[in-house]
Amino acid sequence: MLICFAGNTDAGEWRWPRILVAVWLGQNIFLVMSAILRLIKYVNIYSLSELRVAAAVWMALVAAGLVLILFRLLLRQSNKWLINANLVVLLAVLHLRFGGLLERIANELPVLANGDFLRSLVTELRFLDKYAAEPLETLLARIVRQRVLDRHLWVAIQKFRGPGDYTFLLESDDGRVRLRQKDGPVLTNPRLSSAVAFLEDIHLLSSSGTTPAGLRCLAAA
Repeated sequence: MLICFAGNTDAGEWRWPRILVAVWLGQNIFLVMSAILRLIKYVNIYSLSELRVAAAVWMALVAAGLVLILFRLLLRQSNKWLINANLVVLLAVLHLRFGGLLERIANELPVLANGDFLRSLVTELRFLDKYAAEPLETLLARIVRQRVLDRHLWVAIQKFRGPGDYTFLLESDDGRVRLRQKDGPVLTNPRLSSAVAFLEDIHLLSSSGTTPAGLRCLAAA
C-alpha cells in the first residue's frame, strides 16, 4: 500500500498495482463489515464477553485504518499523513483503555510514573489529561515544544556531558528553531552502561550484584 501510493513512483508504471490496491481495499472493507455483522449476531445469541469486546476493538481499529486509507486516496494525502493519522487513532484507543488504570499502574510500577524525563504510557496520558481543555492548536504546540524539542535537547545535553558526543539536531533561540543537521545513523558508544543503568532502575541489579528480583527473573527464564 505505502509503496504503490508513494509520491515518488511513476504514475504509468504503477497504474495496475494501484488498481489492485484499490480492489484490495474494497475487499477488506467488505470483510470487516461482514465480521462486524457476525459479531453482532454472536452477541445477540450468546451475550457479550471480554473476548468479544476485544474483537470489537480490533475490528474498529481495522475499519478506522481502511477508512483512513480511503481518505488518503480521495484527498491525495501523503503516506506520512496516513501513518500519523493511524498513530493518533491508536493513541486514542490506548487512552480509552488505560485512562482509568493510570493510578493503579503508577502505584504498582512507580518507575513508570516518576521522573522528569522518563516517559511512559502513564506520563504521556497524564500529560494529555492535564491539558485536555486547551484548544487543539495550543495543545499541539505544547506537545511539539515539550515532548519533542525539550526532550531532544535534554537527551543531547546528557550525551554531551557524559561521553562528549555532540548529537544536537535542533537549536532553539528567541522562539525560533533551527535545524543543525539531519537525523541519520551515527557511530555511538557501547550501550553496556545504559543497559546496566536500566537494570538498576527496575531493581534487577544493585551495587552488590543481582538482586533477589533479578534472580527470580533468571530462574523463570
